[in-house]
Amino acid sequence: MGPSQILTIDLETTGVNFGVDEIIQIAIFNGSGSRVFSSYINPKAKSWPAAEKINHISKEMVKDSPTIKEVRKDLRRIFNHAKVL
Repeated sequence: MGPSQILTIDLETTGVNFGVDEIIQIAIFNGSGSRVFSSYINPKAKSWPAAEKINHISKEMVKDSPTIKEVRKDLRRIFNHAKVL
């Protein structure tokens, strides 16, 4: 197994409630530490003041970013080549 088959995923979200809160940033790195994917994500949420105090990501910062549906195919392609997440 090579470094390209090992992925580390870093997510920033609007909160920590599964099924309620949304992803607002995704970064994926391979086993060599190279960035494979990085993007802000535009969620449906109007605001996330508590999370913004922690991650410093505002609605203004993500307003022109793709939605999670728009990056889904790219993420699936990346994850399908991985052996370890």
